[in-house]
Amino acid sequence: MEDKSISFLLEKYKMLLGSEAGIRDTIIKIIEDKLGFKIDSKDVTIKNGVVTIKGSSYLKNELYMQKDEILEELINKVGKRKVNRIR
Repeated sequence: MEDKSISFLLEKYKMLLGSEAGIRDTIIKIIEDKLGFKIDSKDVTIKNGVVTIKGSSYLKNELYMQKDEILEELINKVGKRKVNRIR
């Protein structure tokens, strides 16, 4: 139980700092939770608020179908100023 609360606090702290690595980790976690896909951090880029994810066509189709839900959760965690679109 303590490990989960500590990791939750560390994740929140990373988000407060707003680092790209922290945002990337959050995106990866959300996609793993929602879609069940494991994504490597090198396959996620963020530029001008646009998240680009490299992957198979199957992954991209799944992302497209659940893009609104994923984006909403991501914005709730990191803020609209940091991320506003997923490609």
